[in-house]
Amino acid sequence: MGSDRRRSWVASAALVPALVAACGAPVDPYEGAVTKGQLVGHWKGDCGGTIEVAEDGTFRFDEFAYELIDGKDFRRLSGGGRWALSEDLDGREELELVHKRTHYPVEFIRDGDGLGLRYIINVDHEKDCVFSKKPTR
Repeated sequence: MGSDRRRSWVASAALVPALVAACGAPVDPYEGAVTKGQLVGHWKGDCGGTIEVAEDGTFRFDEFAYELIDGKDFRRLSGGGRWALSEDLDGREELELVHKRTHYPVEFIRDGDGLGLRYIINVDHEKDCVFSKKPTR
């Protein structure tokens, strides 16, 4: 390997940890079918928002971060709508939230030993919100 190629490879390898750190913790996709019972309940996001998924196919979100402003702040929504299971372009199952005719696709990820949700707010700035299911009281 020439010295210019080696320097380029070393510089690229040094960027990998920085890119992983910028994205936050690595996210593993959830393997297997997701049931209605797994989805129904209260979900709290690491971005401060919540999603309440109801058995009747409706949902409500509060302070749902859906858009990035100036690379650091979020536009947020509160309201409700309908939810359904659907498939993304790669054929993976996802949760589709429909609020006022706008679709918000939510990925299924592994959260510890169970199911988690991930909404990608902005791909270019690597911003997402990960939701964990919280017991209702």
